[in-house]
Amino acid sequence: MRRLVSLAVLAAFCAPAAALDLPGDDSCLLAMRDELSRNRAGLRMENFPAPYFLSYDARSVRLLEITASLGAVIKNQSGCGLEMSGGLRVGSPAFDNSNFYGAVGGKPETEVGAQDCAYDNIRHNLWQLTDRAYKAAVEKLDQKRAFREKRSITSHLGDFSRAEPAVLLSTAPPQFPDRAAAAELAGRVSAVFGHYPLIEDSLVTMQFEYGLRRYLNSEGALYRGGGFSAVVSMAAGTQAPDGYKITQGRDFYYASTAALPGEAFFAAEAEKFAAEMSALAKSEIISPYIGPVLIEREAAGAFFYTLLARHLLRPRMWWNERGLDPHTGYFYGKLGMRVAAPFISVVDDPSLEQYAGADLAGHYEVDDEGVRARRVELVRKGKLVDLLMSRAPVKERAQSNGHGRGYYVFPEGTPGNLLVSASNALPEAQLKRKLLAMCGELELDYGIILRNVPDFYGTFTAWKVYVKDGREEPVHGAQFAEFTLRALRDIAFAGDKAHVYNYDFNAAAFSIAAPAVILQEAELKKTESQPDKLPYLANPYFEKAVR
Repeated sequence: MRRLVSLAVLAAFCAPAAALDLPGDDSCLLAMRDELSRNRAGLRMENFPAPYFLSYDARSVRLLEITASLGAVIKNQSGCGLEMSGGLRVGSPAFDNSNFYGAVGGKPETEVGAQDCAYDNIRHNLWQLTDRAYKAAVEKLDQKRAFREKRSITSHLGDFSRAEPAVLLSTAPPQFPDRAAAAELAGRVSAVFGHYPLIEDSLVTMQFEYGLRRYLNSEGALYRGGGFSAVVSMAAGTQAPDGYKITQGRDFYYASTAALPGEAFFAAEAEKFAAEMSALAKSEIISPYIGPVLIEREAAGAFFYTLLARHLLRPRMWWNERGLDPHTGYFYGKLGMRVAAPFISVVDDPSLEQYAGADLAGHYEVDDEGVRARRVELVRKGKLVDLLMSRAPVKERAQSNGHGRGYYVFPEGTPGNLLVSASNALPEAQLKRKLLAMCGELELDYGIILRNVPDFYGTFTAWKVYVKDGREEPVHGAQFAEFTLRALRDIAFAGDKAHVYNYDFNAAAFSIAAPAVILQEAELKKTESQPDKLPYLANPYFEKAVR
C-alpha cells in the first residue's frame, strides 16, 4: 500500500475529512514557495557556501483502516496528517554533499505540519527543517572532501545532473467508502474463516488512503497531485501436524472506490484462501528435490521482485567511510550483458494506471526530484539495455529518466510499473502440462509448483504435482538449496498472461506485472528451522473440532 506519511503522523486522529480540502489559494504551497524564496536569497553560513539547490515536498494523507476477525471488527480508525521533507545541496552539481555516507545527513530532514495547512505553521516548520538540513549538508560536504583526499580520488562522475523541471498541477478528489458499510463488509468476509477449524489465526483488513502531494524546487519544478488507494488484505495462519507454522496472505489493490468488487468476490476469495490453508495444515514436510519448478500467482511476483526489481534499484554507487556502498543494485555496470532468459523483456512505465485489467500502485506523474516520469525499456531479449535513473549520474547514463524516488531516504533509481513479458509465451493453462512433460523426460515422479513465497531466501510452502495423474499435494518447510540471480537466466518457459503485484520500497509504491514462469532446474531442501509445539488445548472457537 502506498504510504505517504509515517505512522507517527497518523497516530493522532483528525477530525473532519474537509481538513484535507485545498483552500482556493493553497496556503501550503504558498508557504512553501515563500520560504524557498527566502532561503534562496539569504541562507548562508559564514565561511560556508550557500545552497545551490533546494526542494520541499509536502504530503498530506487521510487514512481509514478497518480490521476484522471471525466476524468481529477489532480495529476501526481513521487519521490524517501532513509531513514535509526537504532536499538541500551545497557545493556544485559536479561535487556536492550527496552520494556519500558520512557521520551526518544519513536521511532527509522531515517535519510534521499543520493538518489544515495553516500558512504560518507551514513556514515555521520549513524554516526549522531547512536550518537543520543546511547545517547537516555543509558538514557532510566537508566530510566528503576529506574522504576524497584520504582515498586520493582524482576522477568523479558528478553528483547532480540537469533536468527539465516539471510543472503540473492536478488534484484527484477524495473518495472514501461509507465507513459503517466498510466495517460490515470486513466483518462478514472475515466470518468465512470461521468455517475452517484448521485455521488458527485469521484477519481481514481494509485500508483506504487518499494522499495529496505538493512539490517545488529552486529550479522551477512545481507539482501538485492527489491519488486514492484501497487495499483489501487477508492473512491466515495454521500449523502442520509436525508443528511447523504456516502463515500466508492475499492482497487486492484498487485505485478507486468504484473499482472495488462486491462482497461476493471477496467472500469467494476468502473461501479459496481458507481451503488452501486448510490443505497446508495437513501437509507433510518437503523431501529434497532437484528438477523443474513452476512459479505462479503471488510467487511469480515475489520472484521478479527479489531477482529483478531489487537489483534495478540505486544504480549509483555511493562513497562511504568503509568503501563503496555494498547495497547498490547488482545490475550496476552490466549494461549490454545478459541478465535474463533470451526471450524475456522488461519495461518500466509509471504513466500507466492500469495493466492487464488491474490497477497499478506504481503510477506517478513526477518523481521525487521534480522530473516527469518516463517509460524506460530495461531488458530486451534478456539483455540489460537501460537503467532506472535518478539525477545522480553513472558512467553509462548522465541524465535522469524520471525514476528518482524516495521520501525517507534520498531519491534513487526506483521502479514505477515494472512490466515483464516473454516472446515465446505459452498459454497459461499449458504451463502445468509443460512442467509435467519436463519432469517425465527426467523420469521424475512429480514436479514442484510454488504459489505463495513471500521470501525466496526463507522458508515457504509448495505443491507437488504428480506426473502420472496431475494430482497435487501440498508440502511445507521448503527452502532453496541455492537461489541466485542465475535463476532469471534459467527461465525455460513463461505464460502469456501477466498478473499484477504491488510492493513498497522506502515509501515509494511500485507494481510488477509478470507471468508465471518455469525454471529449468532448481534444488529444494528441507528447512533447517525447528518446528513449534502444537497448542495443548483446541481453539475455543472450534471447541468441537478435532484436528
